[in-house]
Amino acid sequence: MNDLNKRRRWFRFRILLFLCIFFIATVAVFGRTYQLQVVQSRSLSRLAERQHQRSLTLQPTRGTIYDRKGQEMAVSLQMDSLFAEPQRLDVHSGKFKQLSRILKLDAGILRRKLRGGRHFVWLKRWATKQEAQKIKKLKMSGIGFVKESRRFYPHNRLAAHVIGFAGMDARGLEGIELQYEKFLRDEPLRFTVDRDAKGRIVMSNGIGEHSRRTSTRLYLTIDKKLQYLAEKELAQSVKNSGAKSGFIIAADPHTMEIRAMANYPSYNPNKFWEFNPSQWRNRVITDLVEPGSIFKVFLFASALDAGAVRMNDIFYCEKGAYEFFGRTIHDMRPHGWLSLGQILKYSSNIGAIKVGSTLGKERFYKYLRNFGFGSTTDIDFPGERAGILHPPGKWSRMAEGTISFGQGISVTGIQILTALCAIANDGVLMKPYVVSRVVDSNGRVLKENRPRVVRRVISPKSAAQMTRLMRTVVSRDGTGHRAMIAGYPVAGKTGTAQKVDPIARAYFEDKVVVAFVGFAPASNPRLAILVVIDEPEGRVYGGSVAAPVFRNVMKTALQDMGIHPEHAGERLTPSLKVAAAPAPRAMPHRGESLALKGKKDGAAAPSGGNGTMPDLRGKHMRDVLRWAQRTKVRINVVGSGWAVAQEPIPGKKVEQGQVCRVIFQQRFEQGTPR
Repeated sequence: MNDLNKRRRWFRFRILLFLCIFFIATVAVFGRTYQLQVVQSRSLSRLAERQHQRSLTLQPTRGTIYDRKGQEMAVSLQMDSLFAEPQRLDVHSGKFKQLSRILKLDAGILRRKLRGGRHFVWLKRWATKQEAQKIKKLKMSGIGFVKESRRFYPHNRLAAHVIGFAGMDARGLEGIELQYEKFLRDEPLRFTVDRDAKGRIVMSNGIGEHSRRTSTRLYLTIDKKLQYLAEKELAQSVKNSGAKSGFIIAADPHTMEIRAMANYPSYNPNKFWEFNPSQWRNRVITDLVEPGSIFKVFLFASALDAGAVRMNDIFYCEKGAYEFFGRTIHDMRPHGWLSLGQILKYSSNIGAIKVGSTLGKERFYKYLRNFGFGSTTDIDFPGERAGILHPPGKWSRMAEGTISFGQGISVTGIQILTALCAIANDGVLMKPYVVSRVVDSNGRVLKENRPRVVRRVISPKSAAQMTRLMRTVVSRDGTGHRAMIAGYPVAGKTGTAQKVDPIARAYFEDKVVVAFVGFAPASNPRLAILVVIDEPEGRVYGGSVAAPVFRNVMKTALQDMGIHPEHAGERLTPSLKVAAAPAPRAMPHRGESLALKGKKDGAAAPSGGNGTMPDLRGKHMRDVLRWAQRTKVRINVVGSGWAVAQEPIPGKKVEQGQVCRVIFQQRFEQGTPR
């Protein structure tokens, strides 16, 4: 009986022990399952994906860049990029040796590149068409192609410093490519490919089908033909003069659209890595120079506008040597009494000092700030510098004189040309720009730059007087006589500035920067150009080195624009005058050279006599369109909002069907009253 009870207790104990073990095992299994399925789910999934899938990223395409006439300047090409699957590739075969020869790589180096147990290796990004064709003929196992986008600049060096370039990752690194990155760059294409049990990529042939091309289009204000001419003339001048470098910039003085902008030496953006990075920068925007005698233009304009001097004033120029606060100021030639025009014509430093003394440093500083010196122009281009213009409280007695002829101040090329264009534009300063618009595939405007008034700097009368003075410089006995163009009146100014030795903190005796700046036709400015040559060899001046470049570029440009010598003196384009206008209201932008149809409303249309041009300035675009419909005149519209300039000027005869040009602005920033 006792044995039977013992066996029963042992049996129950074993059953209970089994149940406990089973329960513990069940809890452990469920616990582990929870851990794997819930707690570690994400990390394990990622691990599995890495084992069975691979993510690839292809470079994005970029929008196309055009010049102002629709010529392609930068495009994105679809090219074959070559990759290998090392586990499927026989590195000891004859075809492998042929592959290495096609890629111009040593077979041993190529084998080492494929080691390491990797399943995917790029062999060459953006293979040439010939390379791709030869490799495809090999029909090698483990070799595949992916269509990738590569930036290409069809004109090589042309406008390189304007366009800039994009890097290997399709990101803009310089120039417009960098400034307009958010408009030009598409998103990178990322996708996943599967691997089989042995780690081999499957269905890799379909990768290239996922590549896509953006359709964004960016239009520059640059004219390709004028850009080519500017680069050619600049390069020839730098080489002939043995100079270190140089730059040139051309703009429409009424709108400040940049028509050409070039640097020498240049570089090829298709192979930018082969050039020194110092050759990438756009010196027009980034480099500071002392303007030299060019600065006399802005001194004289300021003095005339302030009433400090009059056109018939004369100054004694000390026979070429003037003791000024412990320093002797010299002129190139000795002169006695000179008028304002003669001081500018012969570029007398002594005369400039005396004109500056009549103006005073406080007023001179105020005018220089209004001309834009000491601050950026806000051009749509990266890397612009503000220059150096100290407040008058920091000017020494010597600086009060030397700044009058361009020493002791640092400016950029874009500042000089923008300020000069204010004089050519009847005293109104405009904001410069390089890109006219960016549009998408549907024609929707993503970004648009239009002519914008910054402020009035000097009066129209002062601007006209300054233009007359600048014309004397480009005369047979003026310093700028080599800028003369037969049949075209030219207004300009030469400049020769000594370079500063940063170590000795003194001016070099034999290193100068020479320049010429001007516009033409002087009575109707259509184009303004600045030429700067850095460190030409020998005893040279702006009139001998830079002026001929200006002449050659300007002459061809005016002829291409249809401005013939026999009509060069006519006033074809009016000046921009800031006009009082009612409160601004948004209006849609109208295209240029349209036959306009007005809408009937209660607004009063501009009035004008029969066959005469009314004064449209200050009128809303709606009113101008109604007048055009009533008189059957065609309007060439620039901008939107209220009219600020017109062509022909008020009172001129107009006929039915005649094209009249009207420039509109949304708002105006008035200059500081004087």
